Amino acid sequence: MGISIFMGGLFVAAWLLCVVVFTLVPISFQGVLGLNGMLAPNIADNMGVCKAMAGMIHAGLVVGNVIVLMMILALLLAIIMSMAGASHTFYQPSTDGRLPK
Repeated sequence: MGISIFMGGLFVAAWLLCVVVFTLVPISFQGVLGLNGMLAPNIADNMGVCKAMAGMIHAGLVVGNVIVLMMILALLLAIIMSMAGASHTFYQPSTDGRLPK
């Protein structure tokens, strides 16, 4: 009983953390770059976002490369999660006999 309450608390805390991060990151980009910076071609096509983020925290080349790596891993995680959801969506109707096996 105690572990399920603890895990439920971690779930709620993770959601609160995600809401805070997904709110603060765009606000900080807008605040640092301004409207002209947000409309710059390298930001608009997402090619200069990591460089801009590294510049916001006054990071060097190594931390900038770590940010690029984390962005790539986040993209891969999003792809994996969408594929997992889609496979579950197709698996369940096939076991229920609504789709071919």
